[in-house]
Amino acid sequence: MSELSRIVRKFKGKKILAIGDIMLDTYLEGEVSRISPEAPVPVLKVSRERYVLGGVANTAVNCARMKAKVWLMGVVGDDTAGKALKDILKKKGINARNVVIDKNRTTIKKIRVVTKQQQMMRIDHEQTGNISRTVEAELASRAKELILEMDGVIISDYTKGTLTPKLIQQVIRTCSQNKIPLVIDPKPDNIKAYKGATLITPNLLEAEKMCGFPLKGEREIEQAGKKLIELTGSNILLTQGEKGMTLFERQGGQTAIPTQAKEVYDVSGAGDTVAAVMCLGMAARAELREAAIIANHAAGIVVGKLGTSSTKMEELLNVLEEESTKVKTLEEMKEIVGDLKNKGKRIVWTNGCFDILHVGHTRYLNDSRKCGDILILGLNTDASVKRLKGKGRPILPEKERAEVLSSLSSVDYIVFFGEDTPEKALKALVPDVITKGGDYTVKEVVGHKLMQRTGGEVKIVPLIEGYSTTDLIKRIRKR
Repeated sequence: MSELSRIVRKFKGKKILAIGDIMLDTYLEGEVSRISPEAPVPVLKVSRERYVLGGVANTAVNCARMKAKVWLMGVVGDDTAGKALKDILKKKGINARNVVIDKNRTTIKKIRVVTKQQQMMRIDHEQTGNISRTVEAELASRAKELILEMDGVIISDYTKGTLTPKLIQQVIRTCSQNKIPLVIDPKPDNIKAYKGATLITPNLLEAEKMCGFPLKGEREIEQAGKKLIELTGSNILLTQGEKGMTLFERQGGQTAIPTQAKEVYDVSGAGDTVAAVMCLGMAARAELREAAIIANHAAGIVVGKLGTSSTKMEELLNVLEEESTKVKTLEEMKEIVGDLKNKGKRIVWTNGCFDILHVGHTRYLNDSRKCGDILILGLNTDASVKRLKGKGRPILPEKERAEVLSSLSSVDYIVFFGEDTPEKALKALVPDVITKGGDYTVKEVVGHKLMQRTGGEVKIVPLIEGYSTTDLIKRIRKR
């Protein structure tokens, strides 16, 4: 069992409080076979109407499906949608005793019209403006008491009026004083109120609005991470859709995590999943990097489903266990390579320390993978890195480096080697291609003579200027 799988199993029984804007998502599903005679619009013949918990309620569902014990706090109206919400929460096993009924508000509803797995339209029913001071005081009082019993807290902010700055700050203060991890799924309008949270999880658009400049490339992403830490004093997990996510830690650490989605059907609810799994990860005492990798996997599962969705613990464990099998001994790899060659597969080898994964690494590995059918990554052990790089390296131990690299779709297998060069491994495996970064010449690459003898080739893959682990560490230390 991998370390990440062990962490996920610890989610069971964790007490999580989810606070924020509660919504009811309604899906009207059916077929379109004609145009209305009344207007040039399609007519949907509804075959199914279903209700799904949305907003912070979906975050609560994500936690519950990971076998956590979940309490939900927020506001609904005294209406049919509010009653439907409470019924669904009960069926999902989510404690809804702190969902306050406000007779002066209506329950937030989002109606999606869907045909052949495609959304045609969305209709929103919602009020604007903050909750009353009376309801705000009631929620603050309940939260202050309830947080003391929790292992983790999530604030899911959709700026629909439930989360006033005063309520947010009350929750942050209580969590901070009692050392309870707090994750905020944010909106730019309330950024000043988020100061002091454990972790904030903005997407690209939210981060742009918070920072006040466009995030067009990796340098702007890095600048945004730094600025958001300065603005909030929190760790930042910046989600970037198909580009994955980047974790910026208050102490200076930075980890790029490529997307895990095989195919994207619907991004609805992916942010809820990330917030939920990050909170559970911290509640289970995982490192932020570990929690972020797990959350990335969970989001990858969710976006492959239609509509507001979540993932089960079993689904997540299956994905993590599948990836843990990428790490092989040299003897195991030798047998696998033999079978692959018999099937006509072109084997590519590359190697390195890969200490603190960054965009230069991920692009290099993607380009290496394109040189054949299977990419084997030779990874220096900790002892080997220390001899090559000196005191203080590696920053991440070999087990963690392998966990992160295993999450990349470009990497098929990982083999550790403890020598200064991978010569022993290359002689055992005899790949068809060896790739190396653009700062090498072919004759400088270990194994180039082996390739000459066996009919293989060495390919030099261009590097992205300005990206190296050494430079990244220098920038972090300078900060």
